[in-house]
Amino acid sequence: MGQGAATVLTQIAAQGLQIPLEKVKYCQPDTSKAPDSGPTVASRTTMIVGKIVLRGTEKLIMQLKEYVSRHFDVSLEDITYSRGTFFENGTPLADFFEIARRIEEERGPLEVIGDYVHPPELNWDDEKCQGDAYQGYAWGASVLEVEVDTDTWEVRPLRDTVVVDVGTAINPLLALGQVEGGSLQGLGYGYLEVIEMEGGRYRNNRLANYAIPTSVDCPDFFVELMEIPCSRGAFGAKGLGEMPLSGGGPAVASAIEHATGLFPTRLPVTGEILTSLEQEGDEKRS
Repeated sequence: MGQGAATVLTQIAAQGLQIPLEKVKYCQPDTSKAPDSGPTVASRTTMIVGKIVLRGTEKLIMQLKEYVSRHFDVSLEDITYSRGTFFENGTPLADFFEIARRIEEERGPLEVIGDYVHPPELNWDDEKCQGDAYQGYAWGASVLEVEVDTDTWEVRPLRDTVVVDVGTAINPLLALGQVEGGSLQGLGYGYLEVIEMEGGRYRNNRLANYAIPTSVDCPDFFVELMEIPCSRGAFGAKGLGEMPLSGGGPAVASAIEHATGLFPTRLPVTGEILTSLEQEGDEKRS
């Protein structure tokens, strides 16, 4: 669906197995083959599914170690694995692909299943809505500079500085793109995207009359990825998907207030709302 999961989960598998990325094949999800794991919600794919993938690679390496122990008649405790090679007390024995081929020739493909394991220290009471709702939290801050035409009340975002805590950026380029795209979507929510209802139906139900930000509306983005690893995510990763959207609307409202002295109380902050706020201020002063 374009979240980047195919790339990130492949990277996690490759790093967990300590083999080249191009050697990992990602199979598209198929409900006829994969068990029901729920939807990709709550920005959980990289953190939760990534950890499951990593746990699966650990299981696979252990099975390969057991085979190496039997095949070379060496103690399992003396076998280590590093950078795609199995060692006995520091002496190379065989590489990952050699052992994998031997196993496949002898008994067919080797399969492991990674399971979700809920951290025992986390507890949630659904009736009282108390406890640990999530395994880890990501944080972000947005500082937006806008230009406001006080004659027409046209708003133009100029520069958006966004700092986000992603735990560990498995793929920094994808993470930057997610932050920029999500932030732009949040800006649209902040000052462009008006939703009108009539008779229980959306009046602006098509892009012809529903304004979304385009490249013309895009400010200069300055993104900083802060990495404060979370032990419950794959290699310390946290969820990132939805977070960049959250800061855009409040950042727009705060920037407009700073620029004009008008305090918006709802989003999106359109020219009509700013005109109304200006008129209210004139009436109070008179």
